[in-house]
Amino acid sequence: MSIKLPHNFVEEFYSRTLLFSKYSVGSEKDLEYFTRLKSIEVAITGSKEILQTFNGQHMLFMVANLLSRFCLLIDLVLPSDIKTTIKFPFAKKDYLSVCLESLCKKINPCLSLEKGNKQKRYDIVIAIGSCETDLGRTIFINSDGWIAYVNTQGNPLGWVSNNPNPIGAQTAACIGTAEAFKAIFSTFKGSNPYNTIAGGSIVFSTFDYGFKNNPMINPQLPTSIFIDTLDLISLGAINSATLYTLCAIPGLKGNLILVEPQKLEISNLNRYLLTMAEDAILQKSKIEVARKFADNYLGVESAFSVKYQELKNPRKAFGMDLTVVGVDNNESRWEIQKDLPKVLLCGGTEVSKIQISRHDNISEKACLGCLYPKTMESSQFIPTVSFISAFSGVLLAAEIIKEKVENFKDFCLDNILNIDALNISHYQVCQLGKSPDCACNCGKFT
Repeated sequence: MSIKLPHNFVEEFYSRTLLFSKYSVGSEKDLEYFTRLKSIEVAITGSKEILQTFNGQHMLFMVANLLSRFCLLIDLVLPSDIKTTIKFPFAKKDYLSVCLESLCKKINPCLSLEKGNKQKRYDIVIAIGSCETDLGRTIFINSDGWIAYVNTQGNPLGWVSNNPNPIGAQTAACIGTAEAFKAIFSTFKGSNPYNTIAGGSIVFSTFDYGFKNNPMINPQLPTSIFIDTLDLISLGAINSATLYTLCAIPGLKGNLILVEPQKLEISNLNRYLLTMAEDAILQKSKIEVARKFADNYLGVESAFSVKYQELKNPRKAFGMDLTVVGVDNNESRWEIQKDLPKVLLCGGTEVSKIQISRHDNISEKACLGCLYPKTMESSQFIPTVSFISAFSGVLLAAEIIKEKVENFKDFCLDNILNIDALNISHYQVCQLGKSPDCACNCGKFT
């Protein structure tokens, strides 16, 4: 990176992560959490057979991106002769290890990144499928299409899938990274604040959210998917991750309408998947970074560098056929819902909790104003980290695909999904009733 780092770069880079750690682990001092994070040695590895596949490379890129946003000591224990084969904005035509090293250092120039030693013992290891040698406490991840697999008790997941659907791969990376974060603090102050996954493994379907369905429903993606026009309201951490996933889907075409008034800050780096350190230091607009990332993958039909409430006629500016909302304040959510998008998808996070909601027929179902009623106080600033926002964005991308592929529409979310990313085996899919305190006054549509 050619630009000089500000004197407070490290402090700002880790500020949100330290706050998240205090919310999720306990109320210790920032220095204690930072000391922990900067002393933990993490390795990323995997089996050569899987790392050569579409799924393997998407898992690897996502894991490297997520870990680089809160860890300081990362070793890449990877075969040196694997070429990058996926078509993706961050994937250059070079050896896989070279691409990853470049990506991680662009995210965090202060990162200590080494080519790993197979004889070394690490505090935490994330292995894509399996690993050749015992490197330490290992979290194994794998994927097949819509489905993510994670094992935390030493059982490799070494089978190979050639399913060209990145959604399960990126979900596995998010869950695996969440487990790595739990492991980092599992003995913090002599206590274990987290429940481990029951049985040491989990299977998560992003298609129907059926943890235990057997056999799994796992349809192939069409070779070509047209999403027409997609409205992305906010380009914060969640919708940035949504765009990240959409650009990884082969054969996906369509146009974006972007609404985002803000510029980037260094503190955004702990969770914005599209953002490199240089982008934040130069305070580039979030729209500029999103445009550059999506270039050659999805078209940007129009972009508005204003708050949604400042748009004079949103329905005239864009049709609001499918609107994806990632804003973090209730007033904006209400205004968007009042403009009656045909289908509205919303993602939100609060510390480790993720909520995805879908709103279509608001004459019968809860709208966004029912979910966030007038009686709910606008929440204070609640911190989050890379794998929380990324998981939310990947799930929104999965819902977008289900909306746009006719054969998948029966599996669209109806109406709310709640997940705790640090206790992934507990989740809830439910319908919310209409609220008499709805801020959108949706009762008038019944």
